[in-house]
Amino acid sequence: MMKSLKAWRTEDPDDKTIVVSQFVSALDVVAGYLEEQRFQYVRYQGTMTKEARQNAVKKFMGAGGPTVMLMSLKAGGVGLNLTRGNRVISLDLGWSEAVEAQAFDRVHRLGQSKGKRIKE
Repeated sequence: MMKSLKAWRTEDPDDKTIVVSQFVSALDVVAGYLEEQRFQYVRYQGTMTKEARQNAVKKFMGAGGPTVMLMSLKAGGVGLNLTRGNRVISLDLGWSEAVEAQAFDRVHRLGQSKGKRIKE
């Protein structure tokens, strides 16, 4: 995952990636690696307040904002669109294909021309 993120940062520094896991502890590990490599990132998970989640989305969606969002698989709500993202990395398989597909669909919407799906 880090090899891909570093390559993408070089190829197109404005591309944004969402890293999804059903385990918040896995996102904690990823956060450490991102900090080591000086990636700007935000988190989106169920333990956050509604306001904190809204702020994370706002920062991620903004031009020049963080290029990575760490997202808990089950944290996304109805109507959550993250179309500023270009890639989704799934760290693990979800218990339900529908829940996993929903995470990818938050990024990949009609009219988007630069999205990619990646499973690690």
